Amino acid sequence: MANNIKGITIEIGGETTKLDQALKNVNSTTKSLKSELKEIDKALKLDPKNTELLAQKQKVLAESIQATKEKLTTLKEAQEQAQKAFEAGDLPEEKYRALQREIVNTEAELKRLQDEAEKTKTTFESVGTALQDAGDKIHAAGEKVQKVGEGFTNAGEKLLPVTAAIAGVGTASVAAAVDFE
Repeated sequence: MANNIKGITIEIGGETTKLDQALKNVNSTTKSLKSELKEIDKALKLDPKNTELLAQKQKVLAESIQATKEKLTTLKEAQEQAQKAFEAGDLPEEKYRALQREIVNTEAELKRLQDEAEKTKTTFESVGTALQDAGDKIHAAGEKVQKVGEGFTNAGEKLLPVTAAIAGVGTASVAAAVDFE
């Protein structure tokens, strides 16, 4: 957050507080989520279709979007109050412009996070579809192997009488050979 918005005082929930203090928790949360998101993105570069990492990224992005929305809400509340203070001459113009820039930057960040979340969702769904397709192919191959195995079993059962006849001929041949000697 720009240092230029320090010194702007707002009222939230009936309590007067400095804007930078009101945004302190949200900014802390946003910073830690950005750091976690960088780590996830680094890991995804090594394995871009890892479903666990994609799920983590979706969760962190959702939390980041929520935190950014909270920040934007607070900034917009501050803007309404700052507008009145600016018009009354109680707030310098550069502080008011800094607040407006912060709102524009936060809106842009929110849009970027929402776009990235949608892109991650699409990637996650395509990986899921690919895994489902692979599973279907493996299942189909398993069914084919099972049919081939059943075919061998059927062939073996059909050849059983022939095998018995061949064994009988073999036994007779051995008996004839013994008698021959």
